[in-house]
Amino acid sequence: MAKKVKKIKNEQTKNERQPELHQCHTPEEIVGALKHILRDHKGWEELLEKSLKDAHENAKKNLSKEYYKRFMFHPADTLDEYCRYLEWFVNWKPHEYNKGYDKKEESGEAFNKEVFFQLVKFYWLLDQPTGRELQNKEDLTRKGTGNDFTDWMVHFANDWGHFLNTPESIDDNTLQSFIDDPDFKMFQYLIPPEAYTPRDKHSKDKPNSPSGWQTFNQFFAREINPGLRPVAGMFDDNIIISPADSTFKAKFHIGSDSVVKIKHTHKYHVEKLLADSPHRGRFSNGLFYHAFLGPNDYHRFRAPVRGTVLESRAIQEKVFLNVVIKADGTFDAPDGAGDGYEFSQTRGLLMLDSPIGLVAVIPIGMAQVSSVNMTAVVGSYLNKGDEFGYFLFGGSDIIVLFEAESNVTINTAPGIHYNTGMCIGEVIW
Repeated sequence: MAKKVKKIKNEQTKNERQPELHQCHTPEEIVGALKHILRDHKGWEELLEKSLKDAHENAKKNLSKEYYKRFMFHPADTLDEYCRYLEWFVNWKPHEYNKGYDKKEESGEAFNKEVFFQLVKFYWLLDQPTGRELQNKEDLTRKGTGNDFTDWMVHFANDWGHFLNTPESIDDNTLQSFIDDPDFKMFQYLIPPEAYTPRDKHSKDKPNSPSGWQTFNQFFAREINPGLRPVAGMFDDNIIISPADSTFKAKFHIGSDSVVKIKHTHKYHVEKLLADSPHRGRFSNGLFYHAFLGPNDYHRFRAPVRGTVLESRAIQEKVFLNVVIKADGTFDAPDGAGDGYEFSQTRGLLMLDSPIGLVAVIPIGMAQVSSVNMTAVVGSYLNKGDEFGYFLFGGSDIIVLFEAESNVTINTAPGIHYNTGMCIGEVIW
């Protein structure tokens, strides 16, 4: 009997030590959860260690000298180093470099595009062959995709998002670093001194939010000043507008079996993209439109057509980013829909009953964008250009599906950036 009591006590102690993923909000807790997962699954620790080692070796071999130096500022080529890196990164305060920011954060070097670099580094460490193998391990005890490790990746992204909702995630210097970066076009979100009161001789442009941006996520989901995103063909149902500030990537025909064939080799089911939508079978022989939003883009999205909202919800799944090293020795995150990652990512779904038929708009979380926020109300009516949601942090994608009967033609060229409200296609009768 004594042995039995001792066993139960040990099990209780183990359970107390092991943090529940949904309760992890400190660096120590989220890293502790990873350690438990690796211990509980035979061979997983070895797969992760090999991925970290390969990531370091490939970076050393292929990154430029300065980029590699930057990569090694927070080394992560062993499991212990990786855990220390995670504890730092989960509370990292996003910024681009500017003259007012502490150069020690950059090892004495002035680097731009720091947000992009930190995002791609996180995924580069896991984007090696054994890292992908780890993420693709099947869990026969659950329905759907994913495993304990991919669940942990989602919770890590959520924990960083939790930090980005705190006042500690932004300060005057980090905000100034974005204002100084011309790619963010911050004049579109600021109020000049002559447009507000009270002010004094030290007044400068200020955020268009009443109390300023008190957290990084408030800044990231910032609203644009009025009149800067006019809607093309506002009263013409034949004009389709871009649902987001984004770069057009590709369009694909949807087969009669609701399958999209990408690069003539990869096949993906649109019905999977729409999860359990009762309208998922309506887009056979239709059109698939895909565009990409960068970290510096305006991250609120708008209806590409007018119509009644049939569905408006978020679909929680994985977080992922494909990372490569370019010939110039820098990281890149190519996004041409070639790997079909969109079909298993965290995403939103807006289904509109429009004058041209059903139109589905799918904002897709990419990298640390695990927060897709859908604000449209089911049963409400959206005019073309009305906002229906926003992303929090990082890069992201947006997909639009049209029924075959809509006869939509996309008039855009790959690689061209379109602001939301601009015409991207039309209905041909």
